[in-house]
Amino acid sequence: MKRTNENSENLRLLPTLIAFANALFPKLPTLAAEARLAGDEDVAVFYETQGDYSPELLMKMLEVMESKLPSKIGSLLIGVLKALGYRWGTFILCGWPCLTFRPPFVLTFAEMAIEERQNVLGAWANSRISLFTAVFRGLKAVVAGVLMSGLTSDGLNRLWPGLKYPHPSTVKPKSPPPDALRREKIIQGGLVDLASMATSTSPADVKTVLAANGLKVSEGLDGSLTVDCDAVVVGSGAGGGTAAAILSQSGMRVLVVEKGSFLKMGDMSWVEQEAFQTAYESEGFFSTDDGGVSIMAGASLGGGTRINWCASLRTPFHVRKEWSEAPHSLSDFSTSKYEASMDAVCQRLGVHQDFNQNAHGKAFKKGFESLGCHVENMPRNCKSKDCSSFCCFGCASGDKQDGVNTYLLDAVENGAKILTGCRVETIITEAMELSGTRSKRAKGVKCNVELAEGNTVALSIRSDITITACGSLNSPALLLRSGITCNQNVGKNLRLHPAVGVLGCFPETSEEGSIRLWEGAMMSAYSKEFANWDSKDSNYGPLVSLAVAHPGITMSVLPWYSAEEFKKMVSLYKNAVVAVVLCRDEDSGEVSIDSDGNPVVHYWPSKRDRDTIVKGVEAGLRGLRAAGAMRLQTTNASARDFIGGVIEPQPIDDQEFETFLQRIRKTGIQKFRTPVFSAHQMGSCRMGACPKTSVADGNGETWEVENLFVCDASAFPTSSGANPMITTQSISHMNASDIVARCEKKRVAKRHITVQAET
Repeated sequence: MKRTNENSENLRLLPTLIAFANALFPKLPTLAAEARLAGDEDVAVFYETQGDYSPELLMKMLEVMESKLPSKIGSLLIGVLKALGYRWGTFILCGWPCLTFRPPFVLTFAEMAIEERQNVLGAWANSRISLFTAVFRGLKAVVAGVLMSGLTSDGLNRLWPGLKYPHPSTVKPKSPPPDALRREKIIQGGLVDLASMATSTSPADVKTVLAANGLKVSEGLDGSLTVDCDAVVVGSGAGGGTAAAILSQSGMRVLVVEKGSFLKMGDMSWVEQEAFQTAYESEGFFSTDDGGVSIMAGASLGGGTRINWCASLRTPFHVRKEWSEAPHSLSDFSTSKYEASMDAVCQRLGVHQDFNQNAHGKAFKKGFESLGCHVENMPRNCKSKDCSSFCCFGCASGDKQDGVNTYLLDAVENGAKILTGCRVETIITEAMELSGTRSKRAKGVKCNVELAEGNTVALSIRSDITITACGSLNSPALLLRSGITCNQNVGKNLRLHPAVGVLGCFPETSEEGSIRLWEGAMMSAYSKEFANWDSKDSNYGPLVSLAVAHPGITMSVLPWYSAEEFKKMVSLYKNAVVAVVLCRDEDSGEVSIDSDGNPVVHYWPSKRDRDTIVKGVEAGLRGLRAAGAMRLQTTNASARDFIGGVIEPQPIDDQEFETFLQRIRKTGIQKFRTPVFSAHQMGSCRMGACPKTSVADGNGETWEVENLFVCDASAFPTSSGANPMITTQSISHMNASDIVARCEKKRVAKRHITVQAET
């Protein structure tokens, strides 16, 4: 994922990037004058601001393309910007619009008139050649996303006031309550931040820090360090935190290893761009290898639970039934054993449905209720009845009962230690006599601690139990780096819960007034009406939920038909309700690794899964129209997929609406034209009853390596079809409890043998 370039190269790309940004997001003086005449200076500033208004944001765009995107798509975008800086490159990529009758006869992209550049963008967006649509989608997502999500050197974003979007400093809690600070202090007492070693030049400092925090450390002749414990847990998200708590509760010496950092409540930023930098994988710009699906994953202590939208759905019954039957044959899922683990998790997280709905939640529920469809409050793990829609950036009040505030807290109180800023490189294994399918035994993990001046210290963590819980992207990557393939199943069967959004815009004179979709509880309602949860044939339908969208991510996915229409569309943001369609994907992709051992994701929804998404899009639009929306919008850029007014929403008649839906069905879901997201990754190290088709058995133990367990969402046999946090924690709770029982059984047997020997 990481690529390095000289700063001078960055500067050479700036004129082309500026030309693209200004064509995409230009000044619109006529609309600015109209807004100023109407007395709305904020909207006037919005319309007269263009894409290059901030040098800091321009440099951030280049940084994202160079080092945050997957290598394949990042290199493509940088390559295109470089080519557009030359006349030959501009001619190849843009064609006749760059030609002139005067010398030099061929213009570079930056030399072209803005109208011609906009014509080129429109041609790329609607091209039948996937290269052009991929380039447009990638550049547009980066430019619009950064432009709308970040701050300039004065600590402001001049576009936000025109959208009525508040500066995050005005809504973030000034001080967390005492109990939240108490819990945070306990967590800090169990932390050892190895990222702090980056300023040290002495390997001895690492040993000193580890020993000072109560860890048993030994040093080899080569300067390498070894820490001993009973169980090492790699990853601190939903599965890792739960496993650590259960194991430590039994008296085991547990060490949790997390590559990310710990974000204290006071240090959390609610500025979208800054939050992505600290709490998300690749700063929120991770994607499949070709950029077809954007992937959101947590990357700090607590993993996805730290940024989860609080959705806390239990594993649906039909999913449990499917997993318990052939070919998966994992019988525990249909028993009270798994039910008890779910109950324990939901109780620990305080899951409930009693909270105050916001304006967009009320509109969403009203729409589906008027259609006679199922809709209800989303079960949530937040103690506050008036939750903040900024908690996708981390809960600054401590009300969200994420992994840090619950199971990791329990683990530390039970004596567990947590290493942050430490990437596990490989799993330590040793050969053993063949036992079933297992010929190796896990004995811990190997890490490298980074010091100053590019130096490192090799750190081995020796343990009897090794748990991989670093998610469906990084768990398979860790196993593959370690040469563990489990019959070539590691990385296979990846599900992404592909999701798309639809928007309904409401007039400010409606009952709801200005929606302000950044206010109130996130994902506060959902409908399973179309998900087929009760079907006897197939349970692979779309789940439709209420979404909350902040400016950066919203503008990165809104379609661009023309510069003026795009800005007008953005101006409706404050009055929009966003419904997200979540597909329970039947078919799968794969995780592999690159030359540096980083995960590479290969995935695009199959035809039947794309058809499922389209059904969900139709359902979402019907619900929003029934709620009173007077502009309906998909995010598909291949056609003008909206009805209603461009600036002021207008009533939509029945015939117009049905024609609109027919067009959407015909268009379908198209790569690089329909923004597809994944916030839920599952199944890449799946459990099963057969070693030929799975990575781990019903206890989560890998078929290839003894005492190596999978305790995260990668263990899912198939897609859960519902937000996976509770399922992940419940599986981890159940499997970790089994590990404890097995270890206790071995201890009892060992004591029995010792007693017999003594007598």
